[in-house]
Amino acid sequence: MAKPVLINTEPVVKVGIPFYGGIPASMSQLMAELLVQGLPGYKVLVTTHQSALLTHARNHLIEEPEGIHFDYLFQIDSDMGFQGDVPQFDERGLVPMAAAMKRILDRRLDICGGLYVRHEAPHTPHIYRWARDAEGNRLGTFQAILDFPEDQVIEVDAVGTGF
Repeated sequence: MAKPVLINTEPVVKVGIPFYGGIPASMSQLMAELLVQGLPGYKVLVTTHQSALLTHARNHLIEEPEGIHFDYLFQIDSDMGFQGDVPQFDERGLVPMAAAMKRILDRRLDICGGLYVRHEAPHTPHIYRWARDAEGNRLGTFQAILDFPEDQVIEVDAVGTGF
């Protein structure tokens, strides 16, 4: 007799947190919230990887171990955190970062990145469009997008992929 197969109808989200050294309290709190409350409509897997080379840690987090499948991957650097000491909860009981994750996931986008700005002046955002000549042909370089709407997801040609 064949064994019954359980089919997970919720998309699986792997939250990968690369780090070097320790994980700050705010990130530990997010991990705990995701494990306890999850994200409504999604099954959440939380994993970390420590390495002196963060690129190595990020690459390791992309790998799918035998038998573990995920539909979405969120890589959140361990130094990302909450504003203020105590995170506020939204109407669904989610902390701000978890609420932002849910808003992004609900859009069912293939790739989405956070908005980062250069550390040194000028603090231009790391969101780009292809540079084009007068006829509209791509020039092979990118141009920073300096004018963009706040609190909206926009389509770009290149973006940093952190969160």
